[in-house]
Amino acid sequence: MLVPSCPTMHRARPTLLLLPPLLLLIQGLLLHLADAQTPPKFLRTPNDQTGVQGGVASFICQATGDPQPKIVWNKKGKRVSNQRFEVVIEFSDGSGSVLRIQPLRTPRDEAIYECVASNSVGETSATTRLTVLRGRSFVISPPNPQRKKLKQKQKTKQSNTHTPLTCTSLYL
Repeated sequence: MLVPSCPTMHRARPTLLLLPPLLLLIQGLLLHLADAQTPPKFLRTPNDQTGVQGGVASFICQATGDPQPKIVWNKKGKRVSNQRFEVVIEFSDGSGSVLRIQPLRTPRDEAIYECVASNSVGETSATTRLTVLRGRSFVISPPNPQRKKLKQKQKTKQSNTHTPLTCTSLYL
């Protein structure tokens, strides 16, 4: 008895022979992807802040990428240099930095600040705004707890025993 040839068997053999080279190709691609360089991507970006004259502002910026991105801070488009009032503190692992501004002064420190993360593959940036408020002292009195609402058409009883408080008002 003769067994007819099976066309599917003949087609399967070349596929089996190609399978090991295909696996090697896939393995090589996966290893290449694991070693691929990546552009910077932010893990943390700085937030807008409002501070009081004489106070402190700190902005945090952190990025990842391969190779590890370098973080640079700009103020009004120009690189921030370490000065007595603007200090850049690098993270120990190199992934980010903190821009610390102290003491805050207006109008000197009011600006748009930019965190730039760059490596050999690319660059990305994030901006933030710092607003600095000036303080002004004035005297206020606490509300009189014995005072009744005029809307209720009742007589208002006032006391002359207010204790003045000194406060600081903030204005732009």
